[in-house]
Amino acid sequence: FIQGSGIIHNPLFAFEKEFFDAYWKDFDKLIDYFLLDYTMDIAYETMPFVRKEIDAVPINNVNVTVMLFNLYAMKKEFPFDELMRSTFLHKLSWKVPLNLQVKGTILKEIQRRYGTYRKPKK
Repeated sequence: FIQGSGIIHNPLFAFEKEFFDAYWKDFDKLIDYFLLDYTMDIAYETMPFVRKEIDAVPINNVNVTVMLFNLYAMKKEFPFDELMRSTFLHKLSWKVPLNLQVKGTILKEIQRRYGTYRKPKK
């Protein structure tokens, strides 16, 4: 769900851009939700530079979805601060219905610390 690189003109991103430029010329919908993942896999399997760069990234952020699946856990029973220290990026989702009225939860702590996200009106 997130990619980044400190390399200008990164070959992986150039490959993905070229792929999707060609794809969108013929299609107006994604054939599969994971199409970006598939392009990364193709690049990994066929481009030695990409394989080397991906293999050099240490395993990290293994608790990326823990917060999402514990939004209504009680803060006093959940290692919130430890999780915040051990994980630098948390995947949340606007698709999860939020009840900001429930007090003492992880969700309320996120709101207290960082504010409330409001989905833009269409």
